Amino acid sequence: MTLAARITEQLANVPVVGMKMGTLVARSGSQVLVNLGETTALLPVSAQQLPPAGHPVVVQTLDGRVTVTGPARSLPGRGVITALGSPRVSVLAWDVTYTLPVAGSYTPSLNDQVSITWDLDGGLVTGSISAPTNVTPPDQNTGGPAQEFHPPPFTAVDTGSFQSGRWTKADVWASDSLVGAWFYGTGVADSIPDTAAIVAAAIYLPATRTGGASPNLQLHTSPTKPSGSVAFVGATYQPPGRTGWQPLPLSFIDYLKANGGGIGLNHGGYNVYASRGQDGLTGALDITWRN
Repeated sequence: MTLAARITEQLANVPVVGMKMGTLVARSGSQVLVNLGETTALLPVSAQQLPPAGHPVVVQTLDGRVTVTGPARSLPGRGVITALGSPRVSVLAWDVTYTLPVAGSYTPSLNDQVSITWDLDGGLVTGSISAPTNVTPPDQNTGGPAQEFHPPPFTAVDTGSFQSGRWTKADVWASDSLVGAWFYGTGVADSIPDTAAIVAAAIYLPATRTGGASPNLQLHTSPTKPSGSVAFVGATYQPPGRTGWQPLPLSFIDYLKANGGGIGLNHGGYNVYASRGQDGLTGALDITWRN
């Protein structure tokens, strides 16, 4: 077998992985009910922890098998009681309010700092923290030259095209009747500080068809695919080319570093770009920043 044939065979065996976010409804035995768009699905779970009902979870597709792999945001180990109730209390932790049951050995009080444990049944307030950790932080750096960061490209977590009131295609279209979109989750906002200065930005456009006018690239406000169409914001931008790596306005990344959202095709010509399943780099963002 030639080297090219071996590489082709190895690439064909790489599992196809997709991820999106859903909303936990309830656990049912060893499975969980999750709201995904306008539907509710009963899915297996491979997580060690789950958030309370109503909070986001990660739904992973691996070679066609769909599994809930855990909470969509890290779960806190400590919080402050903000409201009393029976049998649950409200706990504010990491700027998120959770409604949690209380261990029988603990009598809750308002403003108590408490410890929280998590498992597949959600969270449990186990008791108050009598002596919160008091760590003396190191001195902050007083200055120095800004550092430049250029990580691997940020890849899209989902793709799709919207037409006639629904998502009809997995690839990303720009045409008279369709709008397309790439979704990035919170990866850009979680990685790039709000104070960073964006130095350079480009998007990877793997075209499968091109024709007519150039596509109209525009920001939208959805980190994951919504049930309806995306809401576009800001000005449209036509890249100098229609395929491969194309430069982006730095203002696009200034928006994404501080907001959940993505980039879409708000009509423009007849241009079609590969879905995430067809090309894992579709819509990938190559970003350099200084901070």
